[in-house]
Amino acid sequence: GVAIWIKLLAFVLGVVVAALLLLVPMSFLTLVVGAFSVGLASLVPALALSLLFWGVFYLIFTVHGLALYQMTLRQAIRISSLIVRIYFAPTLGLIVLSVAIYIGLGLIWDSFAIDSVLRLVAIVGNALIATALFMASLIYYQSRASILLDYLKAAQSPTASQV
Repeated sequence: GVAIWIKLLAFVLGVVVAALLLLVPMSFLTLVVGAFSVGLASLVPALALSLLFWGVFYLIFTVHGLALYQMTLRQAIRISSLIVRIYFAPTLGLIVLSVAIYIGLGLIWDSFAIDSVLRLVAIVGNALIATALFMASLIYYQSRASILLDYLKAAQSPTASQV
């Protein structure tokens, strides 16, 4: 219980601190490049955001490892990055589809009037869809992580021919 929350807090703080630490050099780089070309300077924040999204993409399943398998933070980050690296296309598909469904349905939910009873339906529907999308990611992670963990365990244990 509490140990998982401490690991989650450490993970979130680590991501926030890393983003803030990258903010200073990127700001300096924007100023330096801006001295030569304003157009090129506008690309520096875009590059920084791309790097940030790339890093978050590889860490997307870290929370799953902490919650499902009670891994250490280091193990959860390692397994998350391995799953994304090995199953890159399916992982990208899962994330893109999940975001598209969530944002698309959010646009539909927002079209209902605030004082309408349909807003209550939208709240319940949004909760159900968000939960279903998260459960889909948990099932995806669990199926890939079990294969990967079995493989890593087999690679570390001595075989009968080596004994």
